[in-house]
Amino acid sequence: MPAFQRRSGINGGCKTIKDCRDKLSPLSEKVPGRYGQLRRCVEQKECIVFQADNSATSHSTTDSARWLGETEVRPLDCFKSNRYEPFRAARVY
Repeated sequence: MPAFQRRSGINGGCKTIKDCRDKLSPLSEKVPGRYGQLRRCVEQKECIVFQADNSATSHSTTDSARWLGETEVRPLDCFKSNRYEPFRAARVY
């Protein structure tokens, strides 16, 4: 599962945790909570792949652009970056 973040500068930068909380309030309007909201956020260039502005290849293994258009789970054969932190979502019963 790819990791995304709000683009740097969208929130004007945060100096403290309280500052970030204030700028992201209400959270439900600033952070996408659904797949469609995430796609729109990426399309509007307000959200990017996690740390893509610092290291474009860190999460390249996920191929986030491809992930945004897929509906099936696919295996990742190998990691393309030593900075990759794979995430996985699973249903808990």
